[in-house]
Amino acid sequence: MKIIPTIRCSRMQASLAFYTQVLDFERADGDDDVASDPSFSVLMREGATIFLSSHRGDGEYGQAIAVLTDDVDAVFRKYRSRGLKTPGNPDAPKQVHDGPIDQSWGTREFYVDDPDGNTPRFTQRFELPKPGLQTATYLSFKGDCEAAFRFYAQTLGGRLGKLFPYAGSPMAERAPADWADKIMHGSVTVGGQELMGADIAPREYQVIKSPAEAERIFRERSQGGRVVMPLEKTFWAERFGVVVDRFAVQWLINCEA
Repeated sequence: MKIIPTIRCSRMQASLAFYTQVLDFERADGDDDVASDPSFSVLMREGATIFLSSHRGDGEYGQAIAVLTDDVDAVFRKYRSRGLKTPGNPDAPKQVHDGPIDQSWGTREFYVDDPDGNTPRFTQRFELPKPGLQTATYLSFKGDCEAAFRFYAQTLGGRLGKLFPYAGSPMAERAPADWADKIMHGSVTVGGQELMGADIAPREYQVIKSPAEAERIFRERSQGGRVVMPLEKTFWAERFGVVVDRFAVQWLINCEA
């Protein structure tokens, strides 16, 4: 069984131009005359088929169809390079028309409106997280987090997530003066695994000589924050602990005495 969506259009020439010249569909009805104005047309792309129809009984304007693709970001960039302007429908959700976004149901999508307000939804599927404990790798950088994540995305076929700089964030005052454009938090997804990371200022690793001073600092930093690793004696230090303060800054407290 094969289900083929029928898209209602009022101006067949305009619809054919949009679907073939912008969205890469090809006519499969044997009529390649761009000047013709049929009432029904068959379009194909990569094995998928859609019908365009101007017949009154063939659906309503404003339909939505899902178009599955393996790389939704590449498709969007290609269409934008051809002059695609979105959104075309003033009632359409603007954010998802402005570029691919991750949806809570496990897809990454962007929407396009055709000349009649029909909406092809270009969709890339991802596996939803499985219930239970999930872990993520968090990487610390010395100021080159953005360059590293872009490198991983490019060379490993990954997908770059949001990169949040220190500038304009609640942590701006706690960052070095020349770190405004450094990354406070960012992520990249490679092979279904999310890597997170940030540029960590050197001062966030604090070496202290007195155990009493280490305990005081650790106690004060944990107020309103959370303890990641309790401050205690280890085989390499008299006291070592990890705490996230109330500004979401992670501190590694190390006492060597």
